[in-house]
Amino acid sequence: MIEIKHKHTGEVLASLDAGSWRGADLGGANLGEADLEEEDLTGANLRGADLRGALLTYARLTDADLTEAQLDGANLDLANLRRASLQGASLCGTSLIAVRHQHVRVEGARYDGRTRWPHGFDPAGHGAVVSK
Repeated sequence: MIEIKHKHTGEVLASLDAGSWRGADLGGANLGEADLEEEDLTGANLRGADLRGALLTYARLTDADLTEAQLDGANLDLANLRRASLQGASLCGTSLIAVRHQHVRVEGARYDGRTRWPHGFDPAGHGAVVSK
């Protein structure tokens, strides 16, 4: 059993059987502040999910759908975002340092001056827009 815990209080937010994160349908789920560090969310549907402040360091999000997800203040450092969709996502204050980002889609994603991108990544060149 894998438990999603609040990163500050330790409160259990959700529980899934081991291995059930791959391809999990978590669209629209409220996972704000959840500790998902090192979890395998390959192919997961996180479309429209609330992941504000979530800890996703080293998470495997290959082929995951994070379209229109709320990721403000989330930490995705060293996560694998290959072929993931962050189209229309909110990335204000999100840390994306050293993520694996081959073929990641960020068109329409909103970011601000606090957002931390991988070295050499041009968010505007990939279609992301500065939040006002």
